[in-house]
Amino acid sequence: MDKRAAAITGAALWGALCLLVGIAHFVWPPYGEAFLQVLDSLYFGLVGDATVSSLVALGVLTTIDGAVLGYLIAWLYERLART
Repeated sequence: MDKRAAAITGAALWGALCLLVGIAHFVWPPYGEAFLQVLDSLYFGLVGDATVSSLVALGVLTTIDGAVLGYLIAWLYERLART
């Protein structure tokens, strides 16, 4: 499994998902409320106030987290597949 590809995929999927739900909530305020409350517990204070700067920060942080998680999943898969 290619760790770089997994990191890029994780970054694109998680970052895009969180950013799109945040933008949809910004446009239609009740949309995605429960999901954004979960994100608010992970990314302290970024989700609560629906501003453009908080959406950008949320997009950047979730993209970084998605990349790290994708890389770690690929690394763990390789380690476990050897046995």
